[in-house]
Amino acid sequence: MPLLQVEDLRVFFHTYAGVIRAVDGLSFSLEPGQCLGVVGESGSGKSAAMMALLGLLPQPPAKIHGGRALFHHQDLLCLPKRELRKIRGNKIAMIFQDPMTSLNPYLRISTQMTEILTTHEGVSTKNALSRAIAALEQVGIADASRAIVQYPHQFSGGMRQRVMIAMALLTKAEIIIADEPTTALDVTIQAQIIELLRSLQQRYGLSLILVTHDLGVVAGISDHILVMYNGRLVERGTVEDIFYRPSHPYTEGLLQALPRVDQQHQHLYAIPGAPPLPTAQRQGCSFAPRCPQVMPMCYEGEVPWVAINQQHQYLCHLTTELKEGAAR
Repeated sequence: MPLLQVEDLRVFFHTYAGVIRAVDGLSFSLEPGQCLGVVGESGSGKSAAMMALLGLLPQPPAKIHGGRALFHHQDLLCLPKRELRKIRGNKIAMIFQDPMTSLNPYLRISTQMTEILTTHEGVSTKNALSRAIAALEQVGIADASRAIVQYPHQFSGGMRQRVMIAMALLTKAEIIIADEPTTALDVTIQAQIIELLRSLQQRYGLSLILVTHDLGVVAGISDHILVMYNGRLVERGTVEDIFYRPSHPYTEGLLQALPRVDQQHQHLYAIPGAPPLPTAQRQGCSFAPRCPQVMPMCYEGEVPWVAINQQHQYLCHLTTELKEGAAR
């Protein structure tokens, strides 16, 4: 049975410029111990969907127009704020994109970490401090008893992100949502953070949702991948499906844009054009203006789901039969 089941999630932002359909009909499931990668360009709705699940979007301008998110038979989208606070940061934890803005610069790390335990579990400050130090040691912070009394600005970017991971581990959360956890870090530190997340997931049997715009980040850690574009899910499948048998033209473009270490003096590929304006009216496929394989039907009506197998589907008029015919 899925640990988290999201069905037809729709999140719109009502602005003076018009309605922004940030998330438009997203459905997915997360199994216990699974790592789910969510990829797509900036503005594709990845972060908005995850923040909507935990009630972190300001309402207004955001408004949830439909869907449900079942966690232990509870719909997260319908829970009262007090009940949702018991889950957020406790059963479902989130690691944000920029740890410098996520951590309070005026408070010591010890204050911010122990607050989680005193709020959710009601433990004493002394007990909370010892558990916080142990969590810092788990994520590889040396001399944790000294580091915990420091302020966020005294840590490097990679160390601040390790603090955020330690905070997510404090309450033994069942699900950790990592929203672009490596964006602000250099390549070496990125690899260290991803390896840390992988080892912690395996050690504690965590369920992990990894949100990123970089397919290379999810390649070695995810079990399944969701590809989002302009607020909609356009392809889903296992890691092998997405990397070795990509079917949606947008997924193919993302993979072509990855740098190749086995090719010298290569010209980096870029998907032509730009994503549509957030307030643009949607008719047909949103990716059609940028698609190298566009057909007249792509601009009209509903786009069908094409099922390659039970786990691999994509949203496109270009069926496997049409692809095979074009190849011939």
